[in-house]
Amino acid sequence: MDGKEFIKALKNITAEKGISEDVVFEGMEQALITAYKKNFNSKTNVRVDINRETGEIEETKEYGRKIVSASCLYAYLYNSKLPSQVIAEIFTAT
Repeated sequence: MDGKEFIKALKNITAEKGISEDVVFEGMEQALITAYKKNFNSKTNVRVDINRETGEIEETKEYGRKIVSASCLYAYLYNSKLPSQVIAEIFTAT
């Protein structure tokens, strides 16, 4: 899924569910930060920004960006899971 497809899917979800786009973006950014810190045992500040127009994800360390964002979106669409739940499942899978 490229950035434009991601934005289109996000807009469809937020319209269908009646959720603010900003809330979803902020939740996904926070979930990615939490996953990065947990996975790398990082004590440093990590910043993640999702461009609201292009869907591009910018972070201080790039880690599975496409897989993680696509997994979060798919799980939210089809299983009503929060991004933080998906991230936890990804990084605890064996």
